[in-house]
Amino acid sequence: MWDGSERGSQLAETVTALGWRRTPAHFRRDPVDSSTECAEGPRRATGNLPVMEPVTESEVRASFVNCSKGDAKRLPVPRDLDNRPWDDLDFLGWSDPSFAGRCYLVFPTDDRLIGIALRHESNASVRAQMCSICMTTHSRGGVALMTARKVGESGRRGNTIGIYICADLACSLYARRKKTPSLGNQYREDLTADERSERVRDNIAAFIARLGD
Repeated sequence: MWDGSERGSQLAETVTALGWRRTPAHFRRDPVDSSTECAEGPRRATGNLPVMEPVTESEVRASFVNCSKGDAKRLPVPRDLDNRPWDDLDFLGWSDPSFAGRCYLVFPTDDRLIGIALRHESNASVRAQMCSICMTTHSRGGVALMTARKVGESGRRGNTIGIYICADLACSLYARRKKTPSLGNQYREDLTADERSERVRDNIAAFIARLGD
């Protein structure tokens, strides 16, 4: 079974070390067991990382850690938040309709949502490539090398990190087999849908943890 506990711990350490402030609670609370009251904290899946819950526009804007408050205030938040398939999402991802090559990602952690501004070249490669998050192979630009500015002084000096990821940021749906690549492959694996989804969360957490390296 896929074990994301180590990534969850690394991400928690990064959040604490960087002093990223807590945002308003938006997680559902689930019972610890049938005989106790609800426990404080985010709802979890099979691993050590919280699952994605419905979020509001204000929560999304307050989550960004690698852009200015002004940029976060101006960036386009999806208008269909109420209609997103939240039960099938490990993170919220979308593209900027006004600027080709700009994307955004919001991911839940124990203490807060973490939002990341991403960029990629609009003239993507036509070669087949594999997403490093969900392990789906796409061709003809279906995977993009996306870069994120690092946080703190390192980011102010222009340092970035990069990752190959599905250009449509639909990794959660590919992992659950709710979406298939138009041209590409989803390899057969001895993993359940829950384990593939946990791997998505684990890989996103590892990427976010690198923002503070």
